[in-house]
Amino acid sequence: MKKKCSIAIFSTGLALANSVVFASESDSLNSNITGLSIPTIEVSKISSGNRFQAVDIADGKIIYVSGTNSSVYKSENAGESWQQVNSPGKHDKLQYRDILIDQDKIVLMSAGVKDQSRIYTSLNQGKDWKLNLIGKQESDFYDCITNAKGETWLYGDSKDGMLTVFSAEQNASGWKKETLPFRANLNEGGFASSGTCINSNSDGDIIVGTGNTESPRLLLKKHNHDWQSITTPFKGGEAAGVFSVQLKDSNVYAFGGSLKEKEGHAVGYKYNLTSSNWQPLPELPLLGAIYGSALINDSILISNPQGVALLKKGEAKWQVISNLNIWALECHSSFCVGVGADDTVIKITNI
Repeated sequence: MKKKCSIAIFSTGLALANSVVFASESDSLNSNITGLSIPTIEVSKISSGNRFQAVDIADGKIIYVSGTNSSVYKSENAGESWQQVNSPGKHDKLQYRDILIDQDKIVLMSAGVKDQSRIYTSLNQGKDWKLNLIGKQESDFYDCITNAKGETWLYGDSKDGMLTVFSAEQNASGWKKETLPFRANLNEGGFASSGTCINSNSDGDIIVGTGNTESPRLLLKKHNHDWQSITTPFKGGEAAGVFSVQLKDSNVYAFGGSLKEKEGHAVGYKYNLTSSNWQPLPELPLLGAIYGSALINDSILISNPQGVALLKKGEAKWQVISNLNIWALECHSSFCVGVGADDTVIKITNI
């Protein structure tokens, strides 16, 4: 099939964004699939020498992405152009593996051993930053954060046999350690690959996916209730388990696999909180483990270094819509954004 592309170059602020629309990338990847509409993917290179691992979207126009080398970038026009944010910890070359935005407030989470794990907050769109939480021991390692009913929640690797969960109120400044009603499994932790090992829904319920232990599980906190432990069908072991979770209404969408079994298919399940029933999703076309996931309307997106796949409502098979190295995904009402290696940001429309 003849490949068509249209190229638009935008420059604003401190960053240059080269946005390339590959209208036929999905066509070629799915040329053997008939009767399916193909999303449009715009590819942007917005920096130099970074791998992006987290993304958040507000109001359909404001997008923030973060990653290695303490990098943070934002777009104020739904990804048409990008500018670098004055981020903290630049001399430490932190890995900002999760980011949350809420109007003028930004919460940044870096992942790493000991003091490489940090939480910074800004209340003025990144002009000024405050360090609110930092790892103090070699066993401290932060994995992911989420917002729920005005509170910010953090999940990290277990420590001294206890699960690591922190919470903070309105301005994400005063963090307190949560005590869960059950202990951690041996070596239990999370995967800081996309910022989606913890997630929440509009009711304020929180879900966590765990791994790197014999029996990966879900940790569920219904709003105003205590934590519950839910057994999963995911295989356990080192570098295996639940990598990414989504929570919509009473359904949990959980994705993962194993980083050690690179030739095996990644796995995905749907879990209903009302019936306590696990349902396997159609076989995933990506191998190893899923890094990131997102929901848009009734469709599901997943990603890892092999690419991005889409499962539309009612379909029995996933579409591979990109073969770019994408770590994290986030969706708004009409589009999704993926971020990953080689300074790459993709915008997915016509889903």
